[in-house]
Amino acid sequence: MATTLKTALNRLIPQKRGKGRLPAADNRDPIPASKSRCKRVVGGGSGGGITPPLNEQSGVKEFHPLGSLVSSDGFFVLTRQHIASTEFLDGDGNSIPVNYVDE
Repeated sequence: MATTLKTALNRLIPQKRGKGRLPAADNRDPIPASKSRCKRVVGGGSGGGITPPLNEQSGVKEFHPLGSLVSSDGFFVLTRQHIASTEFLDGDGNSIPVNYVDE
């Protein structure tokens, strides 16, 4: 039993791996320099994206139902109401709805 106990205790101690040194790195040629160019698109793009700035609309927020958060000891109860959705206006005046998940 003594050897079994000793073996079990030794398994709990992390064993050293390898010699602790990495092999020397191979000498390699440097990576050659390169150049690239891009053309800047001037004017409105065709992507149909959102035009900055985004401005939040007042009075259009909708909320999830009221929920409670109880502390682990049950002593504190916090009520909360998360935003369900709101709308923004982009720079072109388009309405952008944003919907939030209640977690």
